[in-house]
Amino acid sequence: MAGGDATPRKTTEEKDSDPFWPAFRPTSPPLPVKDIDTYRNGKACEPHSKTTTVLGPILERDGAVVRGDDIVLAEWPVYDTATLIDDSGAARAARRARAHRFSLQRGSTMSAFSDSPSLTLAAVSDQLALAVEQAAHSVVAVHARERLASTGVHWRDGLIVTTAATVRRDTGIEVTLPSGERVSATLVGRDMTSDVALLRLDGAHALAPATIGNAATLRPGHLVLAVARLDASGPRVSFGAVSSVGGPWRSWKGGEYTRRVQSGLQLYPGFGGTPLVDAHGHVHGINSGGLSQQFATTIPAENVERVIAQLQATGYVPRGWLGAAMQAARFPDVHTRDALGRDGGLLIVGLADGGPAARSGLLVGDIVLSVEGTDMHEPHDVLDALERTAPGRTVTFELLRGGVRTTHIVTVGERPRDAGRTGGRGRGPRKGSRG
Repeated sequence: MAGGDATPRKTTEEKDSDPFWPAFRPTSPPLPVKDIDTYRNGKACEPHSKTTTVLGPILERDGAVVRGDDIVLAEWPVYDTATLIDDSGAARAARRARAHRFSLQRGSTMSAFSDSPSLTLAAVSDQLALAVEQAAHSVVAVHARERLASTGVHWRDGLIVTTAATVRRDTGIEVTLPSGERVSATLVGRDMTSDVALLRLDGAHALAPATIGNAATLRPGHLVLAVARLDASGPRVSFGAVSSVGGPWRSWKGGEYTRRVQSGLQLYPGFGGTPLVDAHGHVHGINSGGLSQQFATTIPAENVERVIAQLQATGYVPRGWLGAAMQAARFPDVHTRDALGRDGGLLIVGLADGGPAARSGLLVGDIVLSVEGTDMHEPHDVLDALERTAPGRTVTFELLRGGVRTTHIVTVGERPRDAGRTGGRGRGPRKGSRG
């Protein structure tokens, strides 16, 4: 822009309607100054050491011209003359985008944007309250232990899903409905490994099923809720954000899940079995306080579906079992490593009396190299193989016994239903669980 050109000025109405119109605006005419960033008494002085940006105009702030030693431009946002006075559509759009981001950070209304909806903290709060109201229609209190109730979700057709750790008795179970009515329920089955229990309401009741969402749509930062019900007084809520999502994983109990979903929700006493609810009121799974001590961990809805289908069919989830304790072992002899083409395997350190491994001829001291052709490196590798093998089927174990490579056919047994899992991916048993 030529030094003598008049600088465009905004009307009062235009300034008021554009909150990002710079607080520092160029006066007219601009002062032709080159390669300096400091004004002193309206005259150019030595360039500032931090920048050599070309700045032309004397600036005014709130209608007062800034002159003399009042300002060192390098301490303020650096604009060139054209940027300061550009009133084109593109420049206005850029200013509005910056104001949009600023208003979101401040939680203020974006009233300056005629083409954008208003977003306020109150609006977000109202949306979350609606989500709680929707989800609460399918949330019940489960009375299946002494003193403190837990929470359950009406999944569909009179079936209530909660966490297995909170169901401490098999009979005398009652459920408090959203209406406040307390009714009896029957235990269909529970699976301690996945921490899922299934109840069936006795009799017909007008109870809305949960609106099931898709946990794959959750991303870190999404706002989520845990909606609990402990009695007839109404729903209770914990609020937070998704902290991490990931792929398939195995819990310390041995349960396999299709995805890891953890959040910053506080699971207060009685919040075990609460649904993980998004801002639209959709249920993405049930929250368990027993799968992690650091974060609230959600059992995804797809895993819940798989477990309750098995519980409806048999009352429990059958899982393969060997009855063998193993630990990772490394071959100290370089010649053995070279000959086998591997660094180590799984050393059998214990066998259950009469268990499947013992009946199939495995011995303490055997080193398991592979199962069904898959190399074994850690104990959880065997658990993964068993998870995919139905009880009663046979699998091929490749062993190193007395320095000789051999194979054994092992018939997989069914894990005793009262047998707890004491190992997982390097984790030991928990002393207790929340919820």
